[in-house]
Amino acid sequence: MPAFPGLEAIEQALAYGVKVFGVTVHFVDAGVDSGPVILQRAVELSDAHDPEEVLQALRPLEHTLLPETVRLFARGVMRSDPENPRRIICQP
Repeated sequence: MPAFPGLEAIEQALAYGVKVFGVTVHFVDAGVDSGPVILQRAVELSDAHDPEEVLQALRPLEHTLLPETVRLFARGVMRSDPENPRRIICQP
């Protein structure tokens, strides 16, 4: 995300032939995966062909980013980027 929003994002990315996959934590809004991005991380998987293989590589990123996002939110250090409404700035 945001390159492959919605269901089956991994399958979409594999079909397109990407070599770098990622995890995005974002605020939810009325659209599909269109809320402001809070945090993102990526991993290169140049030989990936199976969605389950990609999911297994992404899972540790998810497990790191989600609690970090909750910590940032709880500390009140998030604000909207005035130049890009699809992005959140986190200032400790």
